[in-house]
Formats: sequence, C-alpha cells, structure tokens
Amino acid sequence: MEARDFRTLADLVREHRHSELLTRGIGLEMMARLPQLLTSPDEAARHEVLQLMDALRRTPAMKHTGRKLSNLPGNTSHPIHGVLALHTLLVDAYPERHPESRMQQPTTGEVQAAMRLVDRLYRTGIFRELCRMTEAPTWMQPSFYVARLYGWDVDCEILQAMRHERETATPGADPRRMQQLREEIFRTENHLVRGAERTIEGMLEMPVPRSYVERLESELNTLGWLARAPERIDDPHTSRQFLDKYEIHPGLPPEAQRAEAEAAFRELDARLVQLTGREARTHELDLRVAQPERESGRTSFRREYPAVMRPAEIVPRKLRH
Repeated sequence: MEARDFRTLADLVREHRHSELLTRGIGLEMMARLPQLLTSPDEAARHEVLQLMDALRRTPAMKHTGRKLSNLPGNTSHPIHGVLALHTLLVDAYPERHPESRMQQPTTGEVQAAMRLVDRLYRTGIFRELCRMTEAPTWMQPSFYVARLYGWDVDCEILQAMRHERETATPGADPRRMQQLREEIFRTENHLVRGAERTIEGMLEMPVPRSYVERLESELNTLGWLARAPERIDDPHTSRQFLDKYEIHPGLPPEAQRAEAEAAFRELDARLVQLTGREARTHELDLRVAQPERESGRTSFRREYPAVMRPAEIVPRKLRH
C-alpha cells in the first residue's frame, strides 16, 4: 500500500480470494489508508485500481450480492464494503470530468449505497475533517470523498481555481477583479464552513472539540457587540467575511443592521445551548447587561455571563480537548 502497487495487491487478492481471514485483513489495511492513497476521481479510475476493485468484488465479502453494494444489508461493517464504497464515490465523478472517456457511471442505487456506507464506516475521520474545515476556513480544502459526500465537490474546485488565480496574480492585476475575487472566495469559504458546522452539530453521537465551542462562543461575543454598536458594521476594519457568514449587510440603516446582528446572535446562541447545555445568553442583548467597552486601546464585548461550559452532568454533548 505504501508504494501504491495496486497491481500486486490485486494479484494477492485474487490468489487468496477464498480466504475470508486474509481478505478481511487486506480490507482493514486498505480502509485505513485509502483516503490518503486515492484522493481524486482520476486516481480512482486508473486501470490497476479498477482491477483491484474488481478482485475485491469477487471475495466472500461480496458473496450473494451480485457484486453490488446496493444488495448489502444495512448494518454491514465489513472493511471491503468500506473500500468499495469509497472507490465508488470517487469513480462516480470521473465521467463528469472526463466525458470523452465514455466510462459508465455506477448506477444511482450503487452510489446511494456507497454514500450510506462511507458516512457510517468513515464517520470518525469525516467528523475530524469537518472540524478542521471550520478551524481554518481560509486554508481548508476537504478531501474529495468528503466534498462529494456532501455535494461540495464543485464548490471546492471553483474555490481552488479562484485561490490559484489570486495567488498567481501579477502586481498590475485589475484591482476591481482582485476585490471581486476576494469576495467570491470568502463567500464560498463561508458556504462550506456553514455546511460543515451543520453537519458537525447533526452528528449527535460524536464528541465535539472544546475548541469548536469556544470559537463559536467568541463569534457570539462579536455578534453581541455588533448588535449593541451597529455602526461598527460599516467600519472597514470589521471583517467582511464574518459579516457574510452571519448574513449581516454593510450599508443598511442602523436599525436594520441591529436587527440582523440580533437575529444572528439568537440563532447562534440557540445552537450553543443545544451543543453545551448552558443557559441562553439572549438577555445580553439588553444594553443594561452588556455594553461595548474599551480596554488597552481596543474595543471588546463585556463578558457578564457564566463560564462557557456548564457542569459536565448537564452538557448533552461530550466535549474533547
């Protein structure tokens, strides 16, 4: 696997295809490494990779299924099923990118079965990757299989192309185009981050990183500050990417901006209540409770609320450091 010698691996699977023990061991090793080895549809469509997948479909793990993932029981956890599912998700995208290849796409039933298997068998790795996406939006680039699973693959390709254009721009590039590019990039990044956050918060069985909650609490503080001081929304020093993420629009009348900031605060606060079990902080929208203040030459939001995390026994979601 380290040398990506898929041809030799296919020969090994064919030689021992009747051994459930050996083929399961090969499947376990492949499941652990495949997300790093097959990172694109082009790699998944290589001849030797297709031959390996054909060999895996002839093992006992696929017996009585007609070699189809769609015929597997819903609770399967066999590693070979995970390998075939991940490959199906990748190779399904190849004909879209290379219509001249005339490669036939897997059936809709096969792709849907593959998506269910990938979501279940690779769930821990997917969750970690989603968390990394939210930690560094300006650098994130999810794995292709994660992007494909959630329908983000086209957005990710567009984002990659825009970033490349920005990074390779000459000093004399049209400033209007550069500004447009920056805005399109952060809007796309926000779209992906919002999708990642929704997915993370929907995985109720997964322990949420403490850093994830702390980041959202910090963003909630900023929203509260903007609700109390809506004139700061038009300040050029206020992050336009942050405003776009929470659908707050510069240039509107102050009362409309205040309403947008308050609505965003309430929505994020409700999410954090669900995540952590702490009390709601909507009372902080009252000017008598929380006001902008100056400290050491910078504006901050006065924090007059209990600690971020309530006692562990009332936290509905597990947190990990």
